[in-house]
Amino acid sequence: MGIIDEIRDRLDIVEIVSLHVPLRKTGKNFKGSCPFHSEKTPSFVVYPEDWGYHCFGCGAHGTGIDFVMAMQKLDFGEALRYLAEKAGITLPERHKDTEGDAQREKLYRINEAAAQYFHSLLLHPSAGTAAREYLVRRGLTKQIWESFQLGYSADSWDSLLHYMQNKGHAVADLIAAGLVVEREEGGGVYDRFRHRLMFPIRDREGRLSGFGARIMGDGQPKYLNSPQTAVFDKGAILYAIDRAKAAIRHLDQAIIMEGYFDVLAAHQHGIENAVACMGTALTDKQISILKRLTKNFYFALDADAAGDQATLKGLELSKQVLDQRTVPVPDWRGWIRYQNVLDADIRIIEMPVGKDPDEVIGASPDEWRRLVGEALPVIDYLFRAATARLDLDDPRAKSAAVAQLLPAIREIPDTVMQAHYLQRLARIVNVEERSLQGMMRSHGTAARGSKVARPVVRHEGGTLGQAMRATREEGVVAERYCLALLLQRPELRAQASLIEPENFLFPGHREIASAWLRNPTAEGMRQELNEALWEQLDELGAMALPGLAASQSLEALNDCLQKLRKRLVLRREREVLEQELLQPAEVGDRTRAGVESTRVADLNREFTEVLNMRFKRKRAGR
Repeated sequence: MGIIDEIRDRLDIVEIVSLHVPLRKTGKNFKGSCPFHSEKTPSFVVYPEDWGYHCFGCGAHGTGIDFVMAMQKLDFGEALRYLAEKAGITLPERHKDTEGDAQREKLYRINEAAAQYFHSLLLHPSAGTAAREYLVRRGLTKQIWESFQLGYSADSWDSLLHYMQNKGHAVADLIAAGLVVEREEGGGVYDRFRHRLMFPIRDREGRLSGFGARIMGDGQPKYLNSPQTAVFDKGAILYAIDRAKAAIRHLDQAIIMEGYFDVLAAHQHGIENAVACMGTALTDKQISILKRLTKNFYFALDADAAGDQATLKGLELSKQVLDQRTVPVPDWRGWIRYQNVLDADIRIIEMPVGKDPDEVIGASPDEWRRLVGEALPVIDYLFRAATARLDLDDPRAKSAAVAQLLPAIREIPDTVMQAHYLQRLARIVNVEERSLQGMMRSHGTAARGSKVARPVVRHEGGTLGQAMRATREEGVVAERYCLALLLQRPELRAQASLIEPENFLFPGHREIASAWLRNPTAEGMRQELNEALWEQLDELGAMALPGLAASQSLEALNDCLQKLRKRLVLRREREVLEQELLQPAEVGDRTRAGVESTRVADLNREFTEVLNMRFKRKRAGR
């Protein structure tokens, strides 16, 4: 953790936060109004000794690095570089002398050379005529062709091959880049892209990773992409992300479209926060890229059944990948329960029937802006999608609609809104509202996993900070052990669905866990991670572990993950109870105050015992 620890030692988190939030000292800590949500009573607390912060209103919490990432819309590496510069620390240079680095750089250069060739053919007076005419019919100007370096691949089996060979590129490298294909029967190679309109695809840093291609004519497949290569993974990249990232940060909003033409039309008309998932459903890797830039997602997929299904799949995946926050929800008695909700605003831009986004934008940018302004909240879209083709005479269709909509209603934290949508569902399926309420209660309803508390009398000063310090050492040990297992036991790769990066609370650990999920090899992780984490990655890969059989490795991993999850649940419950202890006393509430204070003490003991010496003895194989 060398560089991160050095930054913590040199930079006071109070100074970092004070650049954005006025703070006042309260005991050992500092307090101010939360920068992540609107509030009248300050509930945002900075803990200098722990180099952390927590908002008791919206649940936002983390380290100084997390704060900079959230406030400045930076990824981990960018935030680390920013803080290192402020601290006067020089980060290690990224070395490009490894064989893997050299190969990737070579593929980027090959793709750049191919893009230049394709672009020259598009602009060629005779060769690119049909492609240029098609682009004009789609409403795209020459300026946008050149800005995005659109191209054309000749109707030939080997024109690109000969061009690249004349430039000195080896056939093996062209195969590795996915530009040429080996013949199945042997005896040579041929161009992958022929008689197609070419769309260069760049990664977040602007490096040309691969190509998308649309057939000119009636051939199949209509769209063809580069295959998986060392630098191209279709599910881990978004079209135009290199061009859109600045606008997404500035506008704090990302518009997610389906195809290349949608994005090109958007950028041509000044809608520069648009990206495309390139004709497939949004993936977890693509959502992870976007959530570093904004918490506001607008889906603008095609207005057809396939578009609806892609949107629904993207929404479900978003719930799994995006962060959550804990919010207080009052019930009819005035008591407070706490519920986890998605820490993001997801809306659906409804397309006119038969119209794609590029058609709407091309015909009337003002109409497009109106559609964006009227984008539906997720719950309203789900109602429309679930009931659009509902046969009210078919009980199975009604049951399917309830099964899809009731969980979404259950997640609404606002009780008035929840009641509204429950009534709406009851009217649609012609079922008594009481029956739906019973179904919600029988499945745990909105109170599932929530904790009940009320404002109480007194505050046991410092318990939150003390508990955090008391468990820091055990938490680091557990997280490091878990990561070492993942890195050193290849058989655990099959358990990827069990890994939840948000359970890793210490700087760098979350980044390493996320990188492990996205990369099957240590080298792939190394390429994705910031250089400051390389030393830690190497230490975890070499960390001494007891000899474990494959089945024992899985048992050890499950045990460790269970403890990390339990720790997070306890942490959240204790934090909300601590906040209740900060509230003014209520008449007649002293008995409950004693109960709450006792519960906080119990939670603190549980919190410190979750990762105790028994775990360490088990880790040592005793």
